[in-house]
Amino acid sequence: MPDLSGIDAMLAIRAEFPEARIIILTTLEGDVEVRRALEAGARAYSLKSNPPSQLLQVIRRVHAGEK
Repeated sequence: MPDLSGIDAMLAIRAEFPEARIIILTTLEGDVEVRRALEAGARAYSLKSNPPSQLLQVIRRVHAGEK
C-alpha cells in the first residue's frame, strides 16, 4: 500500500472498530514483522505464498475467535 503500512491501516481500522478481527496477509516472513503485527492487534499473520487451503483455515480459526 503506497500511503500506509498494513499495520498502520490495521491500527486505524481497530481505532474505529475495536472488535475487528484482522489477518495480516503479506510477503514479509521475518520474526520482527510477525511480532509487530501481533502486538499491534492482528489476530493472525499469513504469507501470500501459503496455499489457499491454509489461508482458508486461518480465516476460519480467526472467525471462531482464535489467534
